[in-house]
Amino acid sequence: MRDRVPCHDYGFRNFFRFRPWQMASHGHLLVLGILTALSLISSGGINKGDLDRHSNGFVGKIQDVLTSDLTREDRIVTLAQSGNLTEAENALRTLRRSHIRPSHDAYESLIEAFAKSSRPARVEHWYGEMVRDGRGMQNASYIRVLEALFAPKLQGGKKDQKLGERVDERMVERWLQRSVRRGIAIPARILDWGVRVMAKRASHDGLRSAERWIGYMRSTGIQPSYSTLDSVIRCCIQVENFRRASAWVNETRARSDEPPDVDTYRLAIKAAATAQEWGYMDVFLLQAIVDYEGSVVE
Repeated sequence: MRDRVPCHDYGFRNFFRFRPWQMASHGHLLVLGILTALSLISSGGINKGDLDRHSNGFVGKIQDVLTSDLTREDRIVTLAQSGNLTEAENALRTLRRSHIRPSHDAYESLIEAFAKSSRPARVEHWYGEMVRDGRGMQNASYIRVLEALFAPKLQGGKKDQKLGERVDERMVERWLQRSVRRGIAIPARILDWGVRVMAKRASHDGLRSAERWIGYMRSTGIQPSYSTLDSVIRCCIQVENFRRASAWVNETRARSDEPPDVDTYRLAIKAAATAQEWGYMDVFLLQAIVDYEGSVVE
C-alpha cells in the first residue's frame, strides 16, 4: 500500500481555515477548493473522513453561496419583468456592492424594462454599467430594446402602423448604431420605424438622419415603406427644403404603388406658397392633379 501524503504538505488544512466561501466574489477560489479536494481524495492524500472534518461543511457553504447569488439574480429578472423597477435597481446595486458581477440576464431584463417604460436615461445608465462590468449584451436583446422603444407608441393596424408621440429619436438612433456596429441584422420594420421617428423630429438634423438610414436600408436590400417615404417628404416640407421634398415625391411616385398622400400634397403646396417658392408650388400642384384627378384642390 502506498504511503499517504500528509495533507498539510498540500496546505489543505490552511486552505479550509482560510474559508474562501466568505469571499463569494472570488468564484475561482471556490472552484480551486473543489478541484484541490477531489485531487487529494483521488491521489490518497486525504480520505473522506478528513475532508468532512476539515472542510467544516465546505461543499454546503459553496452551495449556499451559489444558490444565494442565483436567487438574487432571478429576483432581479422577476422584479424587472413585473415592472418593479426601483426594487430591481436596488437589488442589482446590492449585488454589485457585494463585489458580485451580475449576469447579462440581470442587466438585460432591467434595460429592456426601462425601455418599455419610456425611461431612456435609465436605459443608458444601466447599459453603461453593463459595459463597464464587462458584460456583453446578446444580439436578441438589442432588437428587444429597439422594439420596446416603439411598442407603446404604435397606433393603427398591422398593415401600416403609425408612430405616436413621445419617441426619443436620438436614443433610437444610438441603439440602431450600436446594433449595426455589432453586425446585427435589424428587421425592416424596425428600420422603417426608426426613419419615421427621425423624420418626425422636423429638423435639418432629423432629415439628414432619416435620409442616412434610408441609404443604409437600401445598402442591405431593404426598401422603405410608403409611410416612411411620406414621413420624409413631410419633414422636407416642414424645414422648407423643397428641393429634397420634390426629389422624394418623384421617387415615391416612381416606385410606390401609391402616390404621396393627398394631405402631404396639400401641405407641400401651402408651404411652398407661404415661402413664395412658386416654381415648387406649381410642380406639387400639377403632380397632385395628375395623381388625384383634381381632388387635391377641392
